[in-house]
Amino acid sequence: MSKSGSEVRMEKWSEEERKVRKEKEEETTAEAEKPSEAASSKAGRARLIDRDRQLLMVLAEARLLSSRQVSYLFFPGRVESAARMRLGALEATGLIERTSARRLEGAPEICWSLSAAGRRAVEGWWGTDVEEPGAVQAEYLEHHVFFSEVFVRLLGGGLEARLSRIDGKAGRLQRQKQLGQIYARSEHRSWRWVASGSTLQLPWREFTGGEAKDRLIRPDALLEFGSKRLRVFIEGETGSQPIQSRNKSRHGATTAKLDRYLAYVTGLADAAARVSWYQQRFPDGFAPELVLLLPDGQRLKNVEAAIHTWKAQKPLAAKLAVVALSVEGVLAKYGSLAGASPATAGAPQAPTAALGSGELAVAREFFESVRADLKRRQALVAQAQQQTPDRKVSMPVIPARYEEMKALLARWGGAS
Repeated sequence: MSKSGSEVRMEKWSEEERKVRKEKEEETTAEAEKPSEAASSKAGRARLIDRDRQLLMVLAEARLLSSRQVSYLFFPGRVESAARMRLGALEATGLIERTSARRLEGAPEICWSLSAAGRRAVEGWWGTDVEEPGAVQAEYLEHHVFFSEVFVRLLGGGLEARLSRIDGKAGRLQRQKQLGQIYARSEHRSWRWVASGSTLQLPWREFTGGEAKDRLIRPDALLEFGSKRLRVFIEGETGSQPIQSRNKSRHGATTAKLDRYLAYVTGLADAAARVSWYQQRFPDGFAPELVLLLPDGQRLKNVEAAIHTWKAQKPLAAKLAVVALSVEGVLAKYGSLAGASPATAGAPQAPTAALGSGELAVAREFFESVRADLKRRQALVAQAQQQTPDRKVSMPVIPARYEEMKALLARWGGAS
């Protein structure tokens, strides 16, 4: 079985190889900086610096990141316009492409992926093929951003600590210089991330009703820790499917996912050799784990309860470790394996000293009331547009810093 590009990269990461990569990176950068004629007439030439190269390589691995996530990784401590301006410049060179979609709630989500030219540049630096990200459906955009937050936070571990060491007495220019040197690096030798795509598909066969049927599992992401011989499958649970369903064809139901993963790990692909489908696909002996990723809130508690019940009903459940976690929970469980302790995993910590439980409840109730009112007004506008399609109706204005407040409450455990 051929190895993926990311597996090859992990094996080739040595001191000598890194020196060769640096030389090749400098050669390829010159070619990557040449924009297309259309891009040249629009915005001219943008010189790639190390931060740009790191950004492009991270996009190759993540496949798709939102503007907020790019800003967090590569422009920490700076105003959002700094990230927007640089992303616009890279887009003008033809190295990256944007995708946007209006969500039911909040401002449009703008995401970024590599263009064909960007992939060629990264392939030159890596020496391996880069998978084409493919078109992402609008309804899947927010889902991808959600589970990619694990990758972003693991990669950004330590950025907050580096920001805290900036000289508070430094002048504006000196501070800007220091901030310009703080950004994420694409190299992470202790762990490997594979985002959903053609390389992350797990075919298997299920024997049911006296016949074999082809099945396919498509994890949202895969997280590996070589030193611990551990492989973690990540499935984002955003609430679009029920936790349980009596309809067996409802494959999106949470418990149905658990059944499929368990069958994949324990079902035999080769009965004579006693080799499971998982062992056939991954013969390295890594222990499999499954993480159901959810936002903090009641649904997370409900899924935890469903997993507990499911384990009690499945005799082979011990063969597959299954947990329901928030992004913060993933960082707490696996962050140290990735070299990022929970205390420096790259995001603001819960303000235990600044906000008491009562104050946090006030903030949560206020935000939820704002969110409910926003959804109500958006639904009214959508209804009006359906009734009178020729009439132009403006969407409700999103409150200032709405997304930031939502993210803060999620991190603090104050919003679902």
